[in-house]
Amino acid sequence: MSHIIAVAIAIVIDYFTNPKFVEYGLPVFFPQWIANAVVPSLAIAVLAVAGFTHPPAAAASIIYIADIGGAVKSQGWLFIVMPVLAGCTVIVSMGVVVNNLSPARTYPLFW
Repeated sequence: MSHIIAVAIAIVIDYFTNPKFVEYGLPVFFPQWIANAVVPSLAIAVLAVAGFTHPPAAAASIIYIADIGGAVKSQGWLFIVMPVLAGCTVIVSMGVVVNNLSPARTYPLFW
Protein backbone atom coordinates (compact mmCIF):
# COMPACT_ATOMS: atom_id res chain seq x y z
CA MET A 1 0.00 0.00 0.00
CA SER A 2 2.84 2.39 0.78
CA HIS A 3 4.27 2.14 -2.74
CA ILE A 4 0.91 2.99 -4.27
CA ILE A 5 0.41 6.03 -2.03
CA ALA A 6 3.96 7.31 -2.58
CA VAL A 7 3.81 7.02 -6.36
CA ALA A 8 0.32 8.55 -6.44
CA ILE A 9 1.74 11.55 -4.57
CA ALA A 10 4.55 11.79 -7.13
CA ILE A 11 2.11 11.70 -10.03
CA VAL A 12 -0.13 14.37 -8.52
CA ILE A 13 2.83 16.65 -7.79
CA ASP A 14 4.04 16.09 -11.35
CA TYR A 15 0.81 17.64 -12.62
CA PHE A 16 1.83 20.89 -10.92
CA THR A 17 5.50 20.88 -11.93
CA ASN A 18 5.51 19.52 -15.47
CA PRO A 19 5.10 22.22 -18.14
CA LYS A 20 3.35 19.79 -20.50
CA PHE A 21 0.20 20.02 -18.35
CA VAL A 22 -0.08 23.81 -18.80
CA GLU A 23 -2.20 23.25 -21.90
CA TYR A 24 -4.77 21.51 -19.67
CA GLY A 25 -5.07 24.58 -17.48
CA LEU A 26 -2.83 23.46 -14.65
CA PRO A 27 -0.28 26.08 -13.58
CA VAL A 28 3.34 25.27 -12.85
CA PHE A 29 3.68 26.07 -9.14
CA PHE A 30 7.35 25.23 -8.64
CA PRO A 31 10.29 23.97 -10.71
CA GLN A 32 11.32 20.37 -11.14
CA TRP A 33 14.32 20.55 -8.81
CA ILE A 34 12.04 21.52 -5.92
CA ALA A 35 9.65 18.69 -6.79
CA ASN A 36 12.56 16.25 -6.61
CA ALA A 37 12.97 17.18 -2.93
CA VAL A 38 9.31 17.72 -2.02
CA VAL A 39 7.91 14.44 -3.36
CA PRO A 40 9.88 11.95 -1.23
CA SER A 41 9.54 14.21 1.81
CA LEU A 42 5.79 14.48 1.37
CA ALA A 43 5.49 10.75 0.67
CA ILE A 44 7.37 9.83 3.85
CA ALA A 45 5.30 12.31 5.90
CA VAL A 46 1.99 10.97 4.56
CA LEU A 47 3.10 7.38 5.09
CA ALA A 48 4.23 8.17 8.65
CA VAL A 49 0.85 9.72 9.44
CA ALA A 50 -0.90 6.72 7.87
CA GLY A 51 1.20 4.41 10.05
CA PHE A 52 3.05 2.35 7.49
CA THR A 53 6.31 4.08 6.65
CA HIS A 54 8.36 2.20 4.08
CA PRO A 55 11.45 4.02 2.74
CA PRO A 56 11.64 2.05 -0.54
CA ALA A 57 8.22 3.49 -1.35
CA ALA A 58 9.76 6.95 -1.20
CA ALA A 59 12.42 5.67 -3.59
CA ALA A 60 9.69 4.61 -6.01
CA SER A 61 8.30 8.15 -5.90
CA ILE A 62 11.78 9.54 -6.63
CA ILE A 63 12.07 7.24 -9.65
CA TYR A 64 8.88 8.74 -11.05
CA ILE A 65 9.41 12.41 -10.27
CA ALA A 66 13.12 12.58 -11.21
CA ASP A 67 12.64 11.02 -14.65
CA ILE A 68 14.54 13.19 -17.11
CA GLY A 69 14.13 11.28 -20.36
CA GLY A 70 10.37 10.93 -20.02
CA ALA A 71 10.18 7.15 -20.30
CA VAL A 72 8.78 6.71 -16.79
CA LYS A 73 6.53 9.77 -16.78
CA SER A 74 5.02 8.76 -20.12
CA GLN A 75 3.35 5.85 -18.31
CA GLY A 76 1.40 8.22 -16.06
CA TRP A 77 -0.98 6.42 -13.71
CA LEU A 78 -0.07 3.07 -15.28
CA PHE A 79 3.29 3.35 -13.50
CA ILE A 80 1.42 2.29 -10.36
CA VAL A 81 0.14 -0.88 -12.01
CA MET A 82 3.06 -2.32 -13.92
CA PRO A 83 6.35 -1.72 -12.19
CA VAL A 84 5.07 -0.82 -8.73
CA LEU A 85 2.14 -3.15 -8.07
CA ALA A 86 3.54 -6.00 -10.15
CA GLY A 87 6.93 -5.72 -8.42
CA CYS A 88 5.36 -5.71 -4.97
CA THR A 89 3.26 -8.74 -5.87
CA VAL A 90 6.34 -10.67 -7.01
CA ILE A 91 8.31 -9.72 -3.89
CA VAL A 92 5.54 -10.67 -1.45
CA SER A 93 4.83 -13.92 -3.34
CA MET A 94 8.48 -14.91 -3.19
CA GLY A 95 8.56 -14.06 0.52
CA VAL A 96 5.56 -16.30 1.15
CA VAL A 97 7.05 -19.19 -0.82
CA VAL A 98 10.57 -18.99 0.64
CA ASN A 99 9.44 -18.49 4.24
CA ASN A 100 6.98 -21.37 4.10
CA LEU A 101 9.48 -23.92 2.73
CA SER A 102 10.50 -24.83 6.26
CA PRO A 103 7.81 -26.34 8.51
CA ALA A 104 9.27 -24.38 11.44
CA ARG A 105 8.45 -21.03 9.85
CA THR A 106 5.19 -19.50 8.72
CA TYR A 107 4.72 -16.27 6.83
CA PRO A 108 2.47 -14.39 7.26
CA LEU A 109 1.79 -15.24 10.87
CA PHE A 110 -2.00 -15.00 10.62
CA TRP A 111 -2.31 -17.98 8.27
